[in-house]
Amino acid sequence: MSEILKDRAVILRSFDFGESSMIAVSLTREHGKLRLLAKGARNGRSPFHAGLRTGNMAEIVYYNKPQRGLQLLKEIDSRSLFDTGAGDMERVCIFQAGLEVMDRTTIEHESERGAFDAIEDFIGAIGSCEDPWVLFFALQTRLACIAGVLPDLEECGMCKKALAGKGMNIDPSSGAVLCEECARGPALALSAGSGDLLRALREDGPAGRGTGVCDGARRREIGRLLHNLFLHHFDGYRLPNALKMIKGVD
Repeated sequence: MSEILKDRAVILRSFDFGESSMIAVSLTREHGKLRLLAKGARNGRSPFHAGLRTGNMAEIVYYNKPQRGLQLLKEIDSRSLFDTGAGDMERVCIFQAGLEVMDRTTIEHESERGAFDAIEDFIGAIGSCEDPWVLFFALQTRLACIAGVLPDLEECGMCKKALAGKGMNIDPSSGAVLCEECARGPALALSAGSGDLLRALREDGPAGRGTGVCDGARRREIGRLLHNLFLHHFDGYRLPNALKMIKGVD
């Protein structure tokens, strides 16, 4: 026996199924990540056709059977859609990368409202933010905070000196943070400017939405750190394909 449920959702990706249908992998606010079967969605006249575009924010109604891995989509009502035809290829790739990160760091049927709110904020700001890279790092930072894997950037783990305005070295696997004087063994270096920006993204939370601009050097440092942090702490994570197109992370 199935029940009819309604929820807010973002379409993380979708693909063809059978001759006329589609499967959409969506993140919902109340019920976590779901796989939805949209029958007949490949027909241009189907009410599902436009609603299943990647990155679409929508209200969905679906038939839910807890023991089934694929739920049947009943209705979809689009709420917002990022214009991928705006001509800014870097912004489009970062938008797609954010969706990939969310898909690879969430587990099906496990609800985490913080993650949904993070991707909703990301989609809402990507079209108008000053620097999409900072917004992307803000999304990753929020997800790392939710998972409890973002290292403490306030003080050196050995000598306890404050790290504000200073460079540091971080071990992504253990989360150990050391000042430049105490650094030893393999670790990733983070300059004072990169550390301050990452700390600001963590402290600003949803209100910050990745405001400001990140130069090339800081982008590489922060991108490399977050990428390696996710590799060590999220099973199945890998560099988003969209970033490979613009060589976003070394």
